[in-house]
Amino acid sequence: MSTVVSNLKEEVCFDNLNVELTTLKKKLGEISGTLLNVFEHDVLVSQMLEYFDWLQEGKSEFYALYRSLIEVEPSLLRVVDLIEQELNEGMEESNVARIFDLIEDCTYASADFKLQALSVKNLFDTAIEFNEIFKDHMNALDTEIEHNLQRCFEIQQRKFSSPVRHTPSFTLDQLVTILSSSSGKDELKAPNLSTLDKELYDSYVELKSSIDPIERSLKDILLLRIKDFECRDVVNINYLCGLLEKKYMEILEKYEFLANELDDLKIELIDKRWNALFTNLNTELSCMLNDTDRLALKLETLGLSNRTKQKIIEQLGTKSKTIDKTFNIIYRALEASLLSNG
Repeated sequence: MSTVVSNLKEEVCFDNLNVELTTLKKKLGEISGTLLNVFEHDVLVSQMLEYFDWLQEGKSEFYALYRSLIEVEPSLLRVVDLIEQELNEGMEESNVARIFDLIEDCTYASADFKLQALSVKNLFDTAIEFNEIFKDHMNALDTEIEHNLQRCFEIQQRKFSSPVRHTPSFTLDQLVTILSSSSGKDELKAPNLSTLDKELYDSYVELKSSIDPIERSLKDILLLRIKDFECRDVVNINYLCGLLEKKYMEILEKYEFLANELDDLKIELIDKRWNALFTNLNTELSCMLNDTDRLALKLETLGLSNRTKQKIIEQLGTKSKTIDKTFNIIYRALEASLLSNG
């Protein structure tokens, strides 16, 4: 039918109009009858998914046919303009009576066909949208979540060789250096006690960054698409929506499992390390405060030379700077909720 419509849209010869319109009328009738035979029967609920796959395979042919159908009316109007031009140039009306009859027949056939095609188009649109949600979007999300779960398990497997449960002892200066290196411009990062610690932390951060897009796609975009689909006027819509809801809940459960695994990973890689280091820090800080108290008492000793007093003051200054840095780190840890105020 597209060929006939294209011919009518172009500079068709007046002498060929009778043949072209007769062919168009015949094509409209044949295709309308074919659509009626193909789509008049109800589809069993159990066969809906296979039926939608079949519609998906034939979408290109149907939409090409539908676009040709949309062009029928403007093409017929162009033919009418051509006839009026011929009449104005002196052609007898009797010579175009048959053509006017064919135009009228094609107009009615096109109108009836369009009503039928709109119903079929709704079916195709529904099938395509359902498959895009059920297969393309949901399967892609499920695959991405599964991929990230495997990445999470790999990090968990590697962390067993990291000295998480056996944090080595450090002096207060060493602790301050480690904690300062873990303090970024805007946030506190995981303290890295080894090369493997850094590798695990970097892997965790990379994995964590993929979660927000997944959650947005799952809880915002996909959920909205499902709700929009529920508004479609098509047979078995409740069954189709039930399939979407069931699959959505399965993917959501898998995503929440992934989120929980990531939370556990954060506890192992970050929280426990901070806890161990600050426990060590508290012990070392307590010892250094006692040292400063003893140095302060020494300054009160009578008879000390100025040189000796200067040495004690220098020691006090060095320890005081370390203590100041320590408290700054503790304050930042409190702000970051790494430590409780108690």
